[in-house]
Amino acid sequence: MKVEIFRNTVKRRGNGASFEMMKAWRDGIASAGDESVWIEGKGDAERWMGPPKEKVAVHFGYGPNNAGSFLKGNRRQIRQHMEQTGGVPIVFDGGLWTSFGNRATDPNKHYFRCALWSPMRNGNFLNADCDGDRWQKIKSEFNISDRPWRKEGKYILLCSQPKDNWSMAQKDPYVWIDEIVEQLKGVTDRPIMLRPHPNHADKCAEDIKKRHPQIKIADMTRGGGMFYGYRWTFLEELNNIHCLITHNSTAAVDAATYGVPVFMTSDLCLAWDIGSNNLKDIENPQMPDRTQWLHNLAYANWTLQEVRDGTVWKRFKPHVEQMIK
Repeated sequence: MKVEIFRNTVKRRGNGASFEMMKAWRDGIASAGDESVWIEGKGDAERWMGPPKEKVAVHFGYGPNNAGSFLKGNRRQIRQHMEQTGGVPIVFDGGLWTSFGNRATDPNKHYFRCALWSPMRNGNFLNADCDGDRWQKIKSEFNISDRPWRKEGKYILLCSQPKDNWSMAQKDPYVWIDEIVEQLKGVTDRPIMLRPHPNHADKCAEDIKKRHPQIKIADMTRGGGMFYGYRWTFLEELNNIHCLITHNSTAAVDAATYGVPVFMTSDLCLAWDIGSNNLKDIENPQMPDRTQWLHNLAYANWTLQEVRDGTVWKRFKPHVEQMIK
């Protein structure tokens, strides 16, 4: 089987984690006796090199229909072409549990999400009803302890996302915050804290203070600047949080793992199945059993080595072959 790998779906960052993952997929496909075709523009030219000629393509991230930028547009065109021709895209993205230490700063220790079609809940991770062995391994590596659901806490924490992120579907994050604040009126008198996305943290914090002076901005400065410290302080903030609200950020996964109830406004969120989507229930959030959810999520995350040695491709290949017949 031939598999095309589209380099021009991830930014050029030298030996960055995502680029290393691209190369790992190339090696993993070859280790299984299949052929990979590396698709790349010349020099630093970030241009479209498609459409795919083969039935299977590997790329970074996801491209929704409204994707406009170059990289997201490439992902969109690959997905749309595969939908039209009966092909299958294999996608990867940053992993979960980053607040617990699963950070891409060391690619060789990072677990990446790998799936068919999308790295969000609308993707196929081939991870239904999984055993708990992999979750136990990840728990041990990042020292994640079992925590019961939180039934105390002062603040409602809003985790916003950047407008240019495909997962927001071009919805203005400020408008999203406005809508959440309005919906919370009359259903709770708890104070609200905002944790902006690091890609727009400083400006978002400044702007929201003007729009909603009653909202407390989370302290994201420890570790050298708002961007660099934001993961370090997240778990500390959760210690005094009643619940977390986000659109579909993976912060909801970290919070729910930590025992904090979560509310989401998009069913693309990977915590959707163990959270709530009705803010009228803010004082009585859902707290279902998380065991199978965690077991399944563990099998959505894979290391560079597992991709490089063909483990992940061999797991996906039989399903891909059935889909492209």
